[in-house]
Amino acid sequence: MPALDPFSARKQFIQVGRAKAAYYKEGQGEPVLFIPGFPSSYIWRKVIPLVSPAFHCLTLDLMGLGDTAVPLDEDFILPAQARMVKGFLDALRISQAHIVGHDTGGAVAQIFAAKNPESVLKLILCNCDAYDNWPPPQVRRLMVFSRIPGALFLFAKLMQNKRFAGSSQGLGRCVYDKRVLADTVLEAYVRPSASTQERRKRLKKYLLGLDNRYTMEVVEDLKKLEKPTMVVWACEDRYFSTSWAQKLYDEIPGAERLELLPFAGLFFQEEKPEEFAKLVLDFLMPTAA
Repeated sequence: MPALDPFSARKQFIQVGRAKAAYYKEGQGEPVLFIPGFPSSYIWRKVIPLVSPAFHCLTLDLMGLGDTAVPLDEDFILPAQARMVKGFLDALRISQAHIVGHDTGGAVAQIFAAKNPESVLKLILCNCDAYDNWPPPQVRRLMVFSRIPGALFLFAKLMQNKRFAGSSQGLGRCVYDKRVLADTVLEAYVRPSASTQERRKRLKKYLLGLDNRYTMEVVEDLKKLEKPTMVVWACEDRYFSTSWAQKLYDEIPGAERLELLPFAGLFFQEEKPEEFAKLVLDFLMPTAA
């Protein structure tokens, strides 16, 4: 297995049900939980140091992603992921937190907020699965591909080739400027899900558990959610257009701000960490004060 990057090397583990949840924490104050989607919590490594001087920042890997270990007979569907988030906060004795959700983590954040509004201080949704806008075609193809015996092993081998991983067939599609995807960054993204057979099996189960019926099931709950909410969207996202940001902003009663990040893709944390962190601090600081 490749050597751990500095961020992943500082992860801790806590038992949440049958999952050995991998998480990272930094800072003091009110808790802010950053929920990532694919590929792992590594995506928040540039943002957390900018927010942690004012807040207790946490992020964890979902089941099937990153370094969280969980038996393969466990349920990986989104409601189960939201229950793991609740169990994670309970295990750390955190009764309320600010919730920031991105990609599939944004879908988990919606379900968590809809089912546990008492646990949410403020909600931030950014470039995420919502309504029936997902899985996008590229992910659907990967879901079909993953059913073929040995297919994910071959895909993992391809992703370990930096040129392929950084191309539009790999993770290059997730950014506006591919130059931000240095070889060390690509390696850190690929390692958690591709480096062993067990991890590839968990990734497969994660992929096959993706279903937009779970975000559709909480639409009516979101239309009643009065928690202060901010929607932040990178404009050059090739998976989720800004129209979905507008829809979330229009339909969540507690939505107070809609912010757009130009010249950034789905992985905007790589391209606009300072701008995003400033928005987070501006939105959350009145509560901390």
